Amino acid sequence: MILPFTFGELTFLLSLLFVLVQVILLRSAFPRLQYLQVLVGAFFGSFVDLGMFLFSRVDPHTYIQKITVITMGSVLLAAGVYLQVIANVIINPGEGLVRTIARKIGLSFGSIKVFFDATLTISAVVLSLASFGSIRGIREGTILSALLVGSIVNVLSFAISRIEVARKSLDFLT
Repeated sequence: MILPFTFGELTFLLSLLFVLVQVILLRSAFPRLQYLQVLVGAFFGSFVDLGMFLFSRVDPHTYIQKITVITMGSVLLAAGVYLQVIANVIINPGEGLVRTIARKIGLSFGSIKVFFDATLTISAVVLSLASFGSIRGIREGTILSALLVGSIVNVLSFAISRIEVARKSLDFLT
């Protein structure tokens, strides 16, 4: 709304910033392979724009429908983020920065994800207020998603670790 970029293009530009911050934080410990996050960021930005186009006609009418859609989207996003991070391959630059911060300060990925997403949301509110004098493009769904995705990643991580412990216990008994 402020800059002459699509949401996907701005997502890509932020991805470049996120890779740069990872390089600054990790210095020589930044794995060279992770520079491919720049390509992941470009693809992700393109898919953001494609998704916005494809789903532009999805228009939930009631408030409960809107909350349901954002909640379902947050659950799917969290599952994708969780799988991407545990696979320990080249990941989306935003998740790469969250993973870097989490490892640096010794907190869980999901907890840092909530803080990171909340920080981005607060930054968007501040930019909106500074640019328009009002909040535009940010509502309850944005806040809900910012709080849900990392929290769901934490729940998935806990649940999968418990399943793994149970599986190992069963393997031990047999």
